[in-house]
Amino acid sequence: MRSNISLLLAVFNHTSNETTKIEISRLITTLCRVGVQRKPDDALKLEQNKKKFFLMHPELEKLLIFMITQQKSGIVRSEGWFTLALMASTPEGAECVSGVLSEDGGMQALVETLEGKSILDGQSTTGTPNWPQWIDQFMGEGWDLGSNTQAPTPKEDSQTLKMARIDRKNARTILRVLVNSGLDTIDNVQLSMYEGLLVTGSP
Repeated sequence: MRSNISLLLAVFNHTSNETTKIEISRLITTLCRVGVQRKPDDALKLEQNKKKFFLMHPELEKLLIFMITQQKSGIVRSEGWFTLALMASTPEGAECVSGVLSEDGGMQALVETLEGKSILDGQSTTGTPNWPQWIDQFMGEGWDLGSNTQAPTPKEDSQTLKMARIDRKNARTILRVLVNSGLDTIDNVQLSMYEGLLVTGSP
């Protein structure tokens, strides 16, 4: 029997509507964050459930790549990086994250984020919902995204830079975990590239 997440992933894979893809990706990654952060009553059962989750949903990598590469919403990109950083904290999640970054699009997004380009060079986020409450604790003051399409004010520039810094922090967290993970799926070339990115912020 297919899970509800499997059904959502099937819709994600078959639709060409970017807004639908964004909403599905936000819903599924919210579930991922809740699962990773959950305090276990039964640690063994929780670990078994996590392994089962990633085994049942191999298409998750494609959805995560979409989140960090789409140019419609900087907030959605940030949600993607935050989710990847949380997922990397578990062995099963780290393997999924490694798969995301092994793809050309995922690796390019990582480099651009570390160089501060992912947010600053992206398209306008006009019309995007307010900055999610779950990330306010990492940002402090939230964004005022309004509907103003004029040139950004100094305050907006400052908030954009703050968002980019958080994305870089999450990207570096991911790299540190992967470098020390010992995963068989990370070859020597990838490992060397990750180590170089940690030191220089570029390949």
